[in-house]
Amino acid sequence: MSRQGKTDPRITYAKSSDIKGRTYLEYRRDMKRKAIAELEAIEWIRGVLQKAYPESQVRVEKSGGDRFLWFLRGGGVSREPDYVATIGSDKYKIEFQYAEKANIDFYDFKISKVSKQDKETNMRLAKEDVLILYIDKTEGQYALLPTVWIIQNGAIDEVAAWRTNAYRVPAVKFRTNFKQDETLPLLIQRIDDKNTLLEFQHALYDKVKRDLQQKIEDTVLDGVDFRLIPATLEGFFEACVILEAMERCPDALDVWFRKALQFADEAATLEEVFRASFCLDYLYFCKPVPSSASERAQADDSLRRLGDILCTFVEKVNEAYLGEGRFQSKHRKDLCEETRYALFTINVVEDMIQDIWHYYPKIAGSIQGFPTPIRRIYQSIAHPTEIAKFVRECV
Repeated sequence: MSRQGKTDPRITYAKSSDIKGRTYLEYRRDMKRKAIAELEAIEWIRGVLQKAYPESQVRVEKSGGDRFLWFLRGGGVSREPDYVATIGSDKYKIEFQYAEKANIDFYDFKISKVSKQDKETNMRLAKEDVLILYIDKTEGQYALLPTVWIIQNGAIDEVAAWRTNAYRVPAVKFRTNFKQDETLPLLIQRIDDKNTLLEFQHALYDKVKRDLQQKIEDTVLDGVDFRLIPATLEGFFEACVILEAMERCPDALDVWFRKALQFADEAATLEEVFRASFCLDYLYFCKPVPSSASERAQADDSLRRLGDILCTFVEKVNEAYLGEGRFQSKHRKDLCEETRYALFTINVVEDMIQDIWHYYPKIAGSIQGFPTPIRRIYQSIAHPTEIAKFVRECV
C-alpha cells in the first residue's frame, strides 16, 4: 500500500513485525491512544512546571507545533520529543509516559530518550536538556525527573514487551518520586473519556468487516449472490472496506477518489456520512506525499474539494447532536449506532484535517472555513464527557 513518501531521517519506521495483523486504520487507532493523553495533558504539564519553577515564566508546546502528526504514513514514530518547554530563558525537551498498568516491577525508559553516546569515551551520557514526566494512572500520581536520575538509579536490560534494551528502574526506587496533584484526577478522567469514544467508534469498523465477511461466506454456503454495485455508496463503500482490509490501494486512485467525492456530496444521514468519510479517508491516505511543487499543484483542486466536504461533515455531525451525549440524523435509527457513525466520522475527518495542515498548509489556509489544526482529539464535537457517559450506558 502506498502510504509513505520519502524516508525522513528523524523518523524510526516500524518493522513489518511491529504492525503485523493491523490494518492502517487499526494502526492509527493504536497511535492515537498516546496522542489523546499527550494533547489533553499540555495545560496540566504547564501548571506542574510552573509550580516547580515559580520564579520563571513557563510555556509548553507539542513538539512539531500545531501541525504535528500523531501517526506517520508507513508506520513509525518520530524521534522528536513529546513536548518542548520554555522555562525562563531555558528550553527543555519533555518525554511523557502514561502508565495504565498496576503492580509493575520496573519502570522502563528508552535508551535514546534518556542518554546519548559520547564519541570519545564511548560512554552513555545523560541528556541534560531532557525531563521525564511520568503519570501513573492507577495511583493518580506523577513524577518529574531529570534523565541523570534515571541513569543513576536504573540499569540497562532487556524489556521483553519492547523487544529491545532500555533503562529499567526498580519500582520500589521509582515510586519514592511520585507526587500528588489535585487536578490530576480530572486530567485522567478526560483521557479515559476520549479513549472510551475511540474504542466505541472503532468497534464500528470491526462490525463492518464482520458483516461483510458474513455476506461473502453466505455466498459460498447458501448460494446467495454477493455483488458489488459501484454505482451506489453502499457498494463503493464495501469495495473500499475490502481493499483496506487487504492493505491494497486501487491502481486508478484518482478515479476512485473522484467517485468518493461525488458520493460524499450526496451523503445526508449519519450512516451515509460515515460510509463516505471512510471511503475518503482510505483513498486520501493511499495518496503518496507529494515530493515536488508540480505534484502539489496537481493536488490542489481535489484537496480543496475534499476540504469543503470535511467542513460539511463536521457541520452535519454537530447538527445531529441531540444533547445528553446522543446523536441522531433525520432517519430515526438506533441512537447507539448513530452515535458510532458520528464519532467515527469525526475521528477520520480530524486525521485528514491534520494531515492536510501538515503537508499542504497553503491549501488548508486557503479553504474558507477550514478547521484550525487539531489541538485535542475529538475537538470537533462539543461535550465529549457527556458523550462518553452515554457511550458507557450504551455498551
